[in-house]
Amino acid sequence: MTRISVVIPFRDAAAWLPACLDSLADQEERNWELLAVDDGSRDHSAALVDNWAASHRQPVRLIRLPGLGVASARNSGWAAARSPLVAFLDADDIALPGRLHRQAARFDADSGLQHLLCGWRRLNAAGTPLHDVCPWQEGANFDLEAAFEHKAVLPSAWMLRRPLLERHGGFDPSLRHAEDVDLLLRLAAAGERGGWLEHVLCGYRVHGRAASRQAADQAHGLLWVVNRRLAALPAGHPLLGRRQSLLFNTRAWAGWQAWHERQPDLALDLWRTAWGSRSGGDAHTWLHLAENVGRSCARIGVDLSVEELLNDPTWQALEGRVVVDLSRSGARSVARLQSLANRFISQLAAADPIWRPEALARWWQTLPAGSDPLLELRLRVLTWCGALKQLGCSEPAKGSRLAAELAAELAELLRNWALISWPENGETARQRLQEVFDLEPSAPLAMAIARLAATRHPWGARALEQLATRLPAPGGDGAANEHLSRLPLPVPAEACRGPDCSPCALAHLELLGWRREPLVPAGDGAAVAWLEQWVPPQGAGGTWQAAPFELQELEHGRIWLRSPNSNPWGTTHGLAVADGEGQPRPLLSRRYPQPWPACPSPPHRCEPAPVGPPLTVDGTVLAVADLSAEIHYHWLLDSLPRLGLALARSGAGADSGWPEHWHLWHNGGGSERVRRSLVDDLGIPPERLIDAHQHPDLKAKLLLIPPPLHPLGWPSRRARAWLRRRYLQPEQRGHRRQGKGRRLWLVRGPSARRPVFGEAELLAHLEQQGLGLEPLVLEGLPLTEQAAHIADAELLVLAHGAALAGLAFARPGTQVLELHQPRYAPPYGHALASWGGLQLVRCLQPATPPDLYSQLLFEAPICEPIVLDPERVATALRALAACTSSPT
Repeated sequence: MTRISVVIPFRDAAAWLPACLDSLADQEERNWELLAVDDGSRDHSAALVDNWAASHRQPVRLIRLPGLGVASARNSGWAAARSPLVAFLDADDIALPGRLHRQAARFDADSGLQHLLCGWRRLNAAGTPLHDVCPWQEGANFDLEAAFEHKAVLPSAWMLRRPLLERHGGFDPSLRHAEDVDLLLRLAAAGERGGWLEHVLCGYRVHGRAASRQAADQAHGLLWVVNRRLAALPAGHPLLGRRQSLLFNTRAWAGWQAWHERQPDLALDLWRTAWGSRSGGDAHTWLHLAENVGRSCARIGVDLSVEELLNDPTWQALEGRVVVDLSRSGARSVARLQSLANRFISQLAAADPIWRPEALARWWQTLPAGSDPLLELRLRVLTWCGALKQLGCSEPAKGSRLAAELAAELAELLRNWALISWPENGETARQRLQEVFDLEPSAPLAMAIARLAATRHPWGARALEQLATRLPAPGGDGAANEHLSRLPLPVPAEACRGPDCSPCALAHLELLGWRREPLVPAGDGAAVAWLEQWVPPQGAGGTWQAAPFELQELEHGRIWLRSPNSNPWGTTHGLAVADGEGQPRPLLSRRYPQPWPACPSPPHRCEPAPVGPPLTVDGTVLAVADLSAEIHYHWLLDSLPRLGLALARSGAGADSGWPEHWHLWHNGGGSERVRRSLVDDLGIPPERLIDAHQHPDLKAKLLLIPPPLHPLGWPSRRARAWLRRRYLQPEQRGHRRQGKGRRLWLVRGPSARRPVFGEAELLAHLEQQGLGLEPLVLEGLPLTEQAAHIADAELLVLAHGAALAGLAFARPGTQVLELHQPRYAPPYGHALASWGGLQLVRCLQPATPPDLYSQLLFEAPICEPIVLDPERVATALRALAACTSSPT
């Protein structure tokens, strides 16, 4: 039996077959057979195959069909195959050296792999190379979402296992176009594993008779296939929610294909229908259409400038239609507001009463003064949401007037959020402004969006700039939007999402050897997805190894941070260190987003130096600054141990006195909690403290920098050990405690950042169920008292947040139940559980805010509340009680 069956379908291919067959003769692999399928040729193509077979040793079979189409021809070929692997090759294409052997070797090495594609080289009619196409570089893959998104497949680059073709019937013979995309989507929907061989091993010939030149039939066939495959998905499938977006992307690409093939009427029709069926906003859609042209040209090596596109009559005709459509934005805004109102009312009816606008407004007004810098904006949002509820109950005429007023107010709210996001996250600011553009399109707004998009989407940005010249003069929002053109551009965005990336966080845990196991509720219950026990790796608890702790001494060194005053949360988002020569020291610098070790696209930029002279200190400065050190979790677990170990290394501190000529530069803020830990616990004179919030840029005669102890948010054994030595008595550090341990609920202080709703109701419910917890208010307690209470517990129940830091003081064997919300649950507690020998269980709380709040009230999932579900927590506690307890 041969190893590979090569299937070549052809019809009237005498001009191409010799080169195609000769490319097979040059293959390193010799153990293959050829199935040549003549689908109704009227030239001498079949004779060419016979002549080639007579002069080569490869088994060749010629199959004749009466012109049934390429799908039937390929099916007839693989159905007659005798090999376990089937490689397709169209008669006008060629196999580059090594294709058969290298693809077959991948199958030999991976028994679970079902089909494999390689890259392809575009050739002109004479066989001259034009450009290499490597779809994997753009994210093309074989899961269903990626298959719908990219549709990256070429039969001449495809090798499949024959049983796979038998299971799925091969190509659909009813299709004249896009039959390869149809098969790719069917395989992805069935979960069949595909892969890329990341080498260019196929030559794809571009000529006048190629199927890709039949632009109209190709476009209609492709749209029909995508529609059919979406319709075949089961009800409730996540991709059905993206149906319109996927069809838009297909139309946009087909419009480019028609334009590239010089069929302007077809291109205009496809682009126009893509615009008319858009699922995203107006500015986003226009940007995407232009960017798609640029990327599609680059993908196939076409040298085209964006100005050539913008000056093209077809594009300008499309532009004119879009300008007319944008002039009708007022009517669309009213319809959009009505839709928002209906959805909001529906979600409120099914949600916890805490989500009602008036209830949230009352809660926010109970926060301590100054604790939420965005309080005024949030209350405006909630007032607007209350008015939106009234829209759903209004008479049509009155409702239209109210909707117009609400649309103008919504545009102003979104503009405020964009201004807040602008200095820190240009992508978020752009998304907000695009929503404003949907409500009130104007030239200044289009120019502002173009500024934010220019780095990542240069073609789209230029298209928006040109569109702006054809938009009418702005109305009442003109001054507000003109202000955006004068703002400095924000920090460039990174592909990495840092702690917000759940896939990276889970991959990080797997990399370190963690595994999660379902925790079965007591009684006859089955495992539930919302309750998980996390089992740490054996041994050290992680593969990250800290470098030796040595103070870095930099003569005339400089350290700076992105001022926390640049964002409304008052936290540090970037810091950098440079030596006396002005050279950055990347190992001592940090910046958000901070990647997980498993991140495939880690950020690489350093925080840029501020404009203006730094504060100069003629002496020694010990500089200890960390990202988000203003938050208790990061101050306690990142900054404080780092400072304490630096003092021990230098011989300074509470035990031996603070050196007279030293200063401490830190970014923990000016709270009483921070002052107490620095002045009372570590013995640093208050006059020697330099607040980095007030002096974010500093240069010293001698700058001392302690190295980071661990990756951000993933505390090390060294940090935990220092905290326990400093804040626990010797008898509190051991494995055993006196008598039965306490069952504590760790109370979080009032906070606008990820508040906890329903604590009182939860504790009352647990008491009724015989599962009572003792509430421990950590706010205001000295660290020594916090540590002593936690060390005395056998069970700790807490909502995800700053209270997690207290796990550093828990004794080995302590049970920990961490409650988290659905959209933000980074595994920060895992390291402490591993280093401390704790039993960690996580319980997902089900409530999420209405969509409108996620858009307008909370900056990101990291800020959304945790709404406690008393029954879920009670079930989790019973399941924990059924587990084997560690000795106490």
